[in-house]
This record gives sequence, structure tokens and C-alpha cells, in this order.
Amino acid sequence: MAIDVCISHVFKHPVELIVTTHLNKYPNEKEKMVRSVETVEQSIDDSTGVVYLKRIATCANIFPSILRQFRVMQISDILLEEEAWIDHNQRMMKIRSRNITWSNYAKGWEESVFKPHKHNCDWTMIEQKGGVNFCSLGPFSKILEVFTRGFVERAVKKSLRVMDELLEEKVKGQ
Repeated sequence: MAIDVCISHVFKHPVELIVTTHLNKYPNEKEKMVRSVETVEQSIDDSTGVVYLKRIATCANIFPSILRQFRVMQISDILLEEEAWIDHNQRMMKIRSRNITWSNYAKGWEESVFKPHKHNCDWTMIEQKGGVNFCSLGPFSKILEVFTRGFVERAVKKSLRVMDELLEEKVKGQ
């Protein structure tokens, strides 16, 4: 079973502000599910100047207590890996994320591209796609799919709202 999401959104701020805000947005009071983000690898391609970051996010377990009755679900933290490529020359950032926790049971992924909007180079367009594929969990897969579908839809909306709020705070604080 699979869940797929595809969104596009315009931030009325330049790419550079969006990149900085994205890389520093967690943890924050607006989104308490993300407990920490640690950069575990960083490099710069000498020929292109592209910055590469690999980060690990520690998030609270989002599954309700009824699902935590299953032993595999009885953990407090979920780990996610995020890889980012920041191309300052092209004014673009590409991100690829995946779940580390429960990867034997579900493959969650997300790919995002932040780039200048084609009609206003001072705005940023984000195009994001992602999904979750559940691996042979029998009838439990359907339960997880129903819960995860609702969670993903709410999380995408909340993530965009939090980003917009953080951006407004930064602009007001300048």
C-alpha cells in the first residue's frame, strides 16, 4: 500500500531567506514534534560550489497509543534523514528525506526543490513530492495507511504554515 503527496507553494520571499529559514526552523515552539536536528555530514563541491548537508532529525513518535500496543511501535523517537544540496549560484536547494526508524516496515520519502518563482525572482517556489510505502504488514498496513494519510495531509499544511510564520517573524525582526 502506498500514500503519495505532491504540492507546490509560493513563498513571497527570496530563496536565500527560505533556505536559511528551512535549515534553522527546528526545533521551535510552533512544531514540537521535531525535537532536534543534527548535521552529521557537510561538504562543498570545489568545482560547483554546491553545499551538501546530511542531517538527522529526531521526532516524537506520532502514532496514537492504540497503535503503540504493538511492540515495534513502542518507541519514543523516530529518526529521519535529510540530505540537502544548496546551489548558491543557481539560487536553488534540493532536499531528499527518508525515514530511518521502521524502514523495514515502511519506506517514507520526500523530495523538495526550492527555486526562484518563474514570474518573480524575489519569491520562492517549492515543489515537493513524497510518499509512504508499507511493506508486508498484512491487515496492520491498512490501519497504518489510514492514520498516516491523515497525518501527512495535516503535517504538510502545518509545515507550510509554520514556515510562513517563521518567515514573517524574521522579516519583522530585520
